[in-house]
Amino acid sequence: MSMPKKPKAKSVSEPYVVQYETKNAEFEYARFWDGRSYEDRAERMLLKQLIGYYHSKSKWLVDIGGSYGRLLNLYAKRFKQVVIVDYATNEFYLSLKPAKDKKLALSHIAANAYHLPFADDTQSAIISIRVIHHLTDPDLFFKEISRVLKPGGTAIIEAANKNSLKRLLKCILRADFSDWRNDWVDIGASGLQNDGSFQLIRNYHPKYLMRLLSEAGLVVVKRRSVSWFRRTPVAKLPKVIIDSLEKIMQIFSGWLFFGPSGWYVVRKPGVYQPDKASFGDCIVDPATKKYIGTTAQKKIQKTNKQVRYLDLRYPKPRR
Repeated sequence: MSMPKKPKAKSVSEPYVVQYETKNAEFEYARFWDGRSYEDRAERMLLKQLIGYYHSKSKWLVDIGGSYGRLLNLYAKRFKQVVIVDYATNEFYLSLKPAKDKKLALSHIAANAYHLPFADDTQSAIISIRVIHHLTDPDLFFKEISRVLKPGGTAIIEAANKNSLKRLLKCILRADFSDWRNDWVDIGASGLQNDGSFQLIRNYHPKYLMRLLSEAGLVVVKRRSVSWFRRTPVAKLPKVIIDSLEKIMQIFSGWLFFGPSGWYVVRKPGVYQPDKASFGDCIVDPATKKYIGTTAQKKIQKTNKQVRYLDLRYPKPRR
């Protein structure tokens, strides 16, 4: 049986988007975390520190790929408003209760990571966790991040690390480091489906991502790697022990960047100016880059499982 071929992108401006919400199936990202408590704790452990890199005067946070709001309780300690942006809308409703419990103002937008519906230089704080490994063109995503960030604005970006310690050991045992030098490796990919979806899980070389971030005009101010003991016998140790080991490895990961999950704190150069407008004043049509006023926004709202959201996906998804 031959493997499906990877589809070719239409153009550099419209790469394929991974669609986990299609007319045939809805991927439940919340269920992905069942049995992954160690990974969840490891990410939270680091994020508690990195949140401090956001400017104290940032009014809201944009969570790109935020799905069901897994990390909302952490954001609530720093921000009063969070905007979840995701291509899929099926699990938006799961974020309502944790936001209400934390008295957090929450908005939802369906959008394409390659065409963010925000005006230039309007966002102070952005986070994107577990999104890059679904992108065929991270350079275009980084350029979008750079475009919408205001000077002095900060983004926290996570990406699967191709050159993890596990892969290094495999290269040593094989005495072959050719794979180590590749820019990326696909660990789970399939071709274009009948419903138009394209699925991808890609791990990227840290140096490759660092170069793309620099080319996009973003400065990496800190990087760390987490989940060092994922899918290893060590992860079965008592919680207090494994969490202590993880904390130690995160401290040294700035120099030993071999954890399977890489985190980058990036900043757009320039002098930071506090947010003056409200978040609603920053929204634009991703196709035309023209502002969408608050009155017009109410007219184009959609509802999915009682959640009101703006559908600003561009190009429109094929369902």
